[in-house]
Amino acid sequence: MKCIGSLVAVGMLMATPVYAVASSEGFSVAKMTFESIDADGNGEIIPDEMTEFGDSIFLGMDYDKNSEVTFEEFSEWDIGFGTAADNEGGPDAIKIANRILFGLWDSDKDGAITLSEFSKAGSQDFARADINGDQALDPREYLLGHTVNVVMRGAIRPDIDVGAR
Repeated sequence: MKCIGSLVAVGMLMATPVYAVASSEGFSVAKMTFESIDADGNGEIIPDEMTEFGDSIFLGMDYDKNSEVTFEEFSEWDIGFGTAADNEGGPDAIKIANRILFGLWDSDKDGAITLSEFSKAGSQDFARADINGDQALDPREYLLGHTVNVVMRGAIRPDIDVGAR
């Protein structure tokens, strides 16, 4: 399993629901991932940063370098949610989350995710999370709205109610 290092500190998140999430191990992984994606360290993620990060993630998951990621490859790769799942959600939590994410991103349902599918899903995930439509994700938008975080939180810590965004 591969882990991504942290690059910059993210400022305090001010929404009450975020504090509830902040007590979870998964929050720490999501925060570290935000910091890694935010290449310039300005406290927000723009589409170019997300694309560059996504491309490197795809290459990291494609173990056999055949330009597509199978579910087996996808399941082997982890940024830290696997440990959070083991510690907080039980052994099946990460399996459930991975099945959901893979199913969402394998748009043609052929059992493999291509870079094109991954990039398209990444753009859609970004747009969904961009609540205020400013073409940038602040830490709160990323934590509460980005598909990876929503799915992982739902599978690992379904008891956390983040309330209305």
